[in-house]
Amino acid sequence: MIRFRADPGGDQFYALKTFRADGSAAITPIWLAPVGSGWFGYTPARSWKVRRIERNPQIELAPCQFDGTPLSEWRRGRAGILPTRLRGEATRALRRKYGRKFDVFALTLALGRPRRHGGPAVGLAIRLDGETPEPNPAGRRPSALEPAPADTPPRPDGPSRRGPRRGGPSPLDVAVFLDELLLLAAYAVGGARSVDGPVAGVLLAFALPIGAGLVWGRWLAPRARHRLGRTGALAVKLTLFTAAAGLLAATGLSPWAIAFWAGSLPLVIASERRR
Repeated sequence: MIRFRADPGGDQFYALKTFRADGSAAITPIWLAPVGSGWFGYTPARSWKVRRIERNPQIELAPCQFDGTPLSEWRRGRAGILPTRLRGEATRALRRKYGRKFDVFALTLALGRPRRHGGPAVGLAIRLDGETPEPNPAGRRPSALEPAPADTPPRPDGPSRRGPRRGGPSPLDVAVFLDELLLLAAYAVGGARSVDGPVAGVLLAFALPIGAGLVWGRWLAPRARHRLGRTGALAVKLTLFTAAAGLLAATGLSPWAIAFWAGSLPLVIASERRR
């Protein structure tokens, strides 16, 4: 029986064969990372393969080339959609295997969310036939693909399982928070000064900070449901701060723009390095 390489330097692409309602097969190349005795993937929620898996969890899998051409025999298995609270396991496993390439991929999925077949990203869990769950050493938390022991209490969602945070905010926390407020203020001031007429100025003074806040809350906030990885978050933050500084400079506030950008850059980098 062919066994896939389960190390981080193993196969890069996998052909995932899912089945339509009429029984015909559809093959999609996908990234997968090994976790325990199974595999995790990451894909848009409205993609066709997700719909086919929800209707029929039977799948076949094989290592493949970039275009989906299989490189070995197909192996049968079952696939399912991970609960939202377990999606972090999939992203961590994929980031360990693919590194920054996965961060770029996750950012691409986030930007393509409005597409018809986009939507929020979901995690895929795949177990191949004949694979048995690995033993669970004492003290190791079972993965999403492994059954939890009967005496294991259910894991709570979100960061609450880590308990309350001790101590007050650090000086860096305060500086980063104030810098984020300055970001919104920069968009408001730049928007108000970028057009003629009080009505249009007021509208832009509200619209630009709201837009920046929506982006921040969606992909950058600590408790965002679709929070980007470190590389993706750093790229988006630098884009937001650079755009705000450019808006200030374009409206005749170049000294303020330079000071704002020079002060924000080290704070953005420091906040992401601390994650």
